[in-house]
Amino acid sequence: MIKKLRAAILILIIALITVIGWWLWVSPKGEFSCDSRNGGAPTPESAATSFIKSLAARDAEAACRTITNKIGVDELQMQLDWIWQRLGQPTDPSEIDVTIGLQSGNTFPLTLEGPSGTVDLNIMSFLDWYRVTLQ
Repeated sequence: MIKKLRAAILILIIALITVIGWWLWVSPKGEFSCDSRNGGAPTPESAATSFIKSLAARDAEAACRTITNKIGVDELQMQLDWIWQRLGQPTDPSEIDVTIGLQSGNTFPLTLEGPSGTVDLNIMSFLDWYRVTLQ
């Protein structure tokens, strides 16, 4: 009887640790991503690179995997089109100069400079990943 009680308590403790881990570690990450996934790029540079590739391709679904904003694909496509127009309609990522500033809190300033314009955004860091934030 005591062994069964110990086993039940152990299972309960493991379940509790799992739930708390999910609640504190995995779930919050999904709150800060367009696609509700709990991941992002491993560095600010790779987040910016992924974003400008999706921007040059005008691919809202790919951009959703790299941004924090909780918006629909249609609204995201409109914002990408606005940024794309503002930068001068770059068709290749190499046409966009990327400048990442010094970290302030959990954000890095991100400046994109295209053939005929500049756009200022941010890169947000959360635990161990980075995503671009549209303003």
